[in-house]
Amino acid sequence: MGAYDRLADDARTAEVAFVIADRLQGEGLGAVLLRRLERRAVDAGISCPYAQTFPENRAMQNVLRRAGYPYVCR
Repeated sequence: MGAYDRLADDARTAEVAFVIADRLQGEGLGAVLLRRLERRAVDAGISCPYAQTFPENRAMQNVLRRAGYPYVCR
């Protein structure tokens, strides 16, 4: 499941978020879902996507880094 949520004070910026079931992680689905979310966001006029992830979630950080996404660890 995935979605993006626009910031209230800047309609061009949105946080992208998604979840992959544990049994399906490591299959490249995160990268696929991120690309699909990005296409939908661009079509909706979002030009500044970003993501948040946990500091220990290195796999997600790698997906975001390879895609060129800014992200914050919290």
